[in-house]
Amino acid sequence: NKNCIGAELDVKTGECRILIGGQLDDISADSKKRCFARDKSSKVSTLDFDYIGEGWCRTQSGGSGSFKRECGGKKKACSLGACMGKCKSVKNCLGVEYWHDRGNDSGSCELHQAILTKTQSARGVRCFSRGPDKEVVKTTFKLVGK
Repeated sequence: NKNCIGAELDVKTGECRILIGGQLDDISADSKKRCFARDKSSKVSTLDFDYIGEGWCRTQSGGSGSFKRECGGKKKACSLGACMGKCKSVKNCLGVEYWHDRGNDSGSCELHQAILTKTQSARGVRCFSRGPDKEVVKTTFKLVGK
């Protein structure tokens, strides 16, 4: 939506609320929510992922399947958008596991080559399966506050 000014993410549930019109004047401290302001230079892309849940990504059998660390750890940290973008550019990538590095707006990313259906409990880790390609508006956001 071209009138989108930002988004509010509930880090516990993965629920995202789009903010339409107006401007972001004030944010209140909430450890369970993050506020993002829209970057006006957004472009159209084909990114489509389904949120599986909070926790380590798991296959139907409960295993982790095969995956590759894309960023974070000993590699340079990246954003969730960059992680998903990399997955879309890798033919056999079927999902991503992402978590924020402490005290940083960037984080760690794993690209999964197995079908992901559930999660194993882990705080602050989010699991997404790659859905069918659809044209959507790819919008980049900047974290507002903490």
